[in-house]
Amino acid sequence: MLELVFVRLTRKYAEMINGVDLSGHEVGDQLQLNARDAALLIAEGWAAPSAIPAVGMKEVSSAESLHEAADHPLGEPEKT
Repeated sequence: MLELVFVRLTRKYAEMINGVDLSGHEVGDQLQLNARDAALLIAEGWAAPSAIPAVGMKEVSSAESLHEAADHPLGEPEKT
């Protein structure tokens, strides 16, 4: 099973850093990455360890979840 780790992006100078795709993410975003990618970004100063996000905190783990979040704003009921 793949271990996932939360990190907070602390700086960003490119969309891809050491093979980790950061496109669609900004400094301050919380990402959920596999342990290898998280350790790499932390070791090189691109990210810092982060606790599991609090309710309402912006969290992104993939482009798909980012698009899904844009489709359903927080607090707005899904239209049927």
